Amino acid sequence: MVVEQLDKKHQKLKAAHFQSKRIQIINVFKSIDTRENTSALSTGILDEHTHVLSMSENARIINFWNERNTSEFFIKVQIDTNITPYIVEWQLTPNNDNLMGIVVTTKGMAEKGKKTEILVSFSLDQIKSVAQYWHLMLTVRDHQDQKHIIITKSNWKTKIKLLPDGYRHSKKYKDEVIYPTIQSNMHFVIEARQITKYEQFKYIRRSWLAYSLVLIFLPLIRYLNIWVFFEKNATSAHENAWLTFKRMREMYPQRLIYYAITCDTKNKLNITDKNIIILGTWKYYFIIYLTKLLLSSETRYHVLGDSQFHRSMLVNKMSKKVHIFLQHGMNGIKDVPMFHYGHGQIDFLIAASNWEKELIVKEWHYPDNRVFVTGLPRWDELVPEMLSRNVITFMPTWQPDITNLTQNMFENTALYKTYKTLFESSQFVNYMSQNNIDAHLILHPKFLRYSQSFKKLKYVTINVSSDITTLISKSQILVTDYSSTAWDSLYLGRKVIFLRYADLHNNNGLNVNMIGTVVNDSASLIAALIESNDHTHNQLESYFEPKSPNNTQRVIEKLMINQKKFKIHSFTYLNRKLLEIIKRLVSLIL
Repeated sequence: MVVEQLDKKHQKLKAAHFQSKRIQIINVFKSIDTRENTSALSTGILDEHTHVLSMSENARIINFWNERNTSEFFIKVQIDTNITPYIVEWQLTPNNDNLMGIVVTTKGMAEKGKKTEILVSFSLDQIKSVAQYWHLMLTVRDHQDQKHIIITKSNWKTKIKLLPDGYRHSKKYKDEVIYPTIQSNMHFVIEARQITKYEQFKYIRRSWLAYSLVLIFLPLIRYLNIWVFFEKNATSAHENAWLTFKRMREMYPQRLIYYAITCDTKNKLNITDKNIIILGTWKYYFIIYLTKLLLSSETRYHVLGDSQFHRSMLVNKMSKKVHIFLQHGMNGIKDVPMFHYGHGQIDFLIAASNWEKELIVKEWHYPDNRVFVTGLPRWDELVPEMLSRNVITFMPTWQPDITNLTQNMFENTALYKTYKTLFESSQFVNYMSQNNIDAHLILHPKFLRYSQSFKKLKYVTINVSSDITTLISKSQILVTDYSSTAWDSLYLGRKVIFLRYADLHNNNGLNVNMIGTVVNDSASLIAALIESNDHTHNQLESYFEPKSPNNTQRVIEKLMINQKKFKIHSFTYLNRKLLEIIKRLVSLIL
């Protein structure tokens, strides 16, 4: 009897153990979707106790397709059958608040037990690329109100169909390309954007032919030890990557190091180094396939220029390279999740100071041995002696909610209206003229398309981002929202004012009150311009320790010393993530 009781107790414990394992495995699959579990109702409009909400949580996209030779696109959605009486309409809603949603047509409904499958369709010519992406939205009637439910969940069939992305399901409409895709957070969206230069057939064909020709040499990558430097979209040469490349060419002229850039940019900047490789050329494709290291002041895929926006064969090959992030400014003012460890963008990186390294290790979760404290090469270009009491520089930063807007739409944003109000206010004009001060506005590269709007502003000189170093060196004061150029000014001991106007994207970064003056409108900004700087250079020294010249030299020394650590990945980023999931499952089972 005792033995039987013990045996039953053992069986219960064993069953409980396997049930626990089962729950853990289910949680692993749930975690793959990360934020997806809350995305079905990402608008946050519905109350958690609402009846319709409880029925809507399982809504998901289970299939999609488009008709050949037509612009019609179909999406099949699965919802709880009980919710169907509450349906008001289906829409596609854009990520751009300045655009109206598109009403989609319900083609059919089929009940399957407790679930109902609904087929909806829309015409691709209704979608505008100014929105960047569109979500499927269900409007339902709940009691006396109408509620909006953003549906971003999808089943595994749909996810697999869209991996590595949905570009192969794309439709080209005029000068736009439209396709369904799964974002990094596993949300289903309809992507809409302009067709880029390097997506043209001749470049895609050339990239494939080049790959077939270098295939037999790929095992030699680690022995060739080719390094390729580049900057934002391969369209600039003034940041940390370019400065490091130039200095390294002087120190090691025989090494196989190259700088990737577009032809237009090379001609504009009159760059003549023989190790410059032009995007889209045969030489470019041969070298990037055979390169071991990618070194940049941006994320790894900027080496592909404007063809980085979908996961092509080129993108997958670049994900196997070792990427050294040389930064384009000191971090801490804003949070940048894309740079965090495990996102597949960065393998090793430099830090501007001990303080920044501590932030990168703690907040971005990088192992200590993957972060090298060197200082920033661009700080070597700053000239304190150029200080002019008659120069104030403004540097608004690009924000994710200001994407692909028309000129008129951009002029209605809070950012543009804030600066327009400031530069046209009599108080500002009087202050600048009475003190003989010149105002300079530096345009972020993504603001260049709106340069005509900025040129309408009076009493301010418009500059491009390549002018940053000179203007920071000259400026007595820098005004920005959360640009990392603030650290450059602080490095020189200059005053920084943070203009945090209404609707500014919340970045969850450092409390900027610690390093500068924070204002919210043009009136308080003018008052701050007049006040003396409360933040002395001595109070800020701790952010830059150890502070010394020759930052570029230290970067190169760290790269050379740690060469053996830079080992090329055996698998693409997507395959590495899949292996991580499999390992987690195996560890739970065993």
